[in-house]
Amino acid sequence: MEARHWLERAEAIEGGPEHIVDAFTRRAAVIIAVLAGLLAVSTLLSGEAAKESINHQTRAALASNLGETNAIKAFIGASAARQLRLLAGTQSSPREAQALRRAASLDDQVARTFGPRERVLTRRAEAFEATHANEDEKYFRFEYASASLEIGIVLGSIAIITRLRWLFGGGILGGVVGVAFMLAGLLV
Repeated sequence: MEARHWLERAEAIEGGPEHIVDAFTRRAAVIIAVLAGLLAVSTLLSGEAAKESINHQTRAALASNLGETNAIKAFIGASAARQLRLLAGTQSSPREAQALRRAASLDDQVARTFGPRERVLTRRAEAFEATHANEDEKYFRFEYASASLEIGIVLGSIAIITRLRWLFGGGILGGVVGVAFMLAGLLV
């Protein structure tokens, strides 16, 4: 109870509770609150970019694996056709002619089926890989923004405690750098 009594007395001497906090402290607190809000946005954007980076890397790996599977199927088909040709040899019996027709059919099937599929899968894997790299770059820029904003908040908080205005300027500079990294991340 005694502490409250002295606090009320101090407020009365200073002119009320609104006069205890000076204009510098209020401005610094508002700037710190804005930096904290920007930090929250930067953290959310960073998490989203990380998630998208992982998703696109997974899709690129899947498309690449499908392309490799496709190449293996094409190799097996071409090998089967070669084996049929070798077995048929140069003789002209009806059975050997049938083997040669089957070999030609397999070659045609490999060319029609697996060639176009491989090109599509390769392009798809490359596109996903490019998007992954893009999202990865966004993630790092948002992380740099978060770090800069955190430094700005710390410097601003210390400025309030110590009343050193140059520290407050450093906090504002950290915030400006953080915003620049956020914008750079959004523009990638």
